[in-house]
Amino acid sequence: MRKNKKPFLALIISFSCLILSGIVIWFLPPSIWTEPIILVALTISLFLFCGWMTKSKKYSILITILIFGLLLLNRFAALNIITAGLLAAILGLIALNT
Repeated sequence: MRKNKKPFLALIISFSCLILSGIVIWFLPPSIWTEPIILVALTISLFLFCGWMTKSKKYSILITILIFGLLLLNRFAALNIITAGLLAAILGLIALNT
């Protein structure tokens, strides 16, 4: 038995959440509930994929918060160099503290 084998269950669940968000986008009409469903599915997918890729829960959470924050800033048309830098600085301080 190999000990350095990566657990592929997280990767399978991650791609399943990604496929779920694609199905929601494809079949459901735009409403107030479709966007939160898609954001939750994509956040779970991103967290599991980053955890699988880095093998660290800490870095997985930080990368997920960074990408999710950038997506939300872009969604509300508040993404510019100042807010992106502020988000990166806050995450850097959180990373130093943990």
